[in-house]
Order: sequence, then C-alpha cells, then structure tokens
Amino acid sequence: RRLVPAHLASDKALRDTMLAAHPSAFSSDAVEGLSRSPESYRARLGLERPEGGEFTLGAWSGSGLAGAISCERDQRVKVRHIGHLIGMMVRDEVQGRGVGRLLLDACLAEERHAAGLLDRVVGVPDREPRKERDECRSGGNVEEQRRGAVGECLRARLRRLRLCDE
Repeated sequence: RRLVPAHLASDKALRDTMLAAHPSAFSSDAVEGLSRSPESYRARLGLERPEGGEFTLGAWSGSGLAGAISCERDQRVKVRHIGHLIGMMVRDEVQGRGVGRLLLDACLAEERHAAGLLDRVVGVPDREPRKERDECRSGGNVEEQRRGAVGECLRARLRRLRLCDE
C-alpha cells in the first residue's frame, strides 16, 4: 500500500537498516542517510503530484514495514513521462518470500495509472542478483518483451520499460 506521512519514521528506520546492511545495493550512503530526518523523504510520497507517478509503496509484515519501493518523476516537461524506480528494499528476514516481487508488481500497476507516465527506468546494481531476477520477472527481460505493455531494454543493468500498450 502507499505510504503516508505517518509511515515516514518506519520507512526511515527500514532505509537506515538496509543501507547499513547492504551498502553496495544502493546509491545512497548509510552515513549520509543517518543524518537525514524522516520528514526529508516526504516528497517521495507524491502528495503534491496529483498527476501521479511519484510515490512510495510499503509491504507490511505484522505491524512492521517489511519492504518498500519508490518511484520518482521529474517535473521538467521533456522528461516528466519517465518514472525512476528507486530504493527497493526488503528486510533480510523476509527475503525469498516474494515480497520484492509483490512490491515490483504493485509499483508497475501504480505507474500505469499516472497521467502521462510512459517509461520506467530501473537501475540494478551489479551485486544484487535477486533484484535483477525480480526485475526480469516484472518484464525487463533482456531477451524477451513480456505482457505487451513492457518494452525494450537499453542496457543489461539499466532498463527503460514502456508502460503503455502500443
């Protein structure tokens, strides 16, 4: 489900844990992340983007946040059709149970409802084979185009996927 401002502290705690445990999996730095407040991630909720395409989704296990994924969208006219999938993370203790796959599927579904959002860019670090495997299952397979709504891959580790039916 979409995160709301009341979830920012939980999201920040998950983010700090994952950045510390898996520093090579993210472009953010754990030390830098610790210095940020939960409120500094508020823009990722997309509350001020009525056209959609900017959000953070969370997966809950019991009362705790087990995983999260965000989509960011530039406001510049020439590139606002591109969503950037960022910060996918799943707690170590629930990895391998399909949480990441559910987050990716929910993200793709949410993106398809955003006005004017046509492409998605996903960066997958070389050292995260599970993320790449899940991304490929979501339609970013290098060899094939799946489900008709998902398109071409630009590079082995960076994928740009069509979100509209052609």
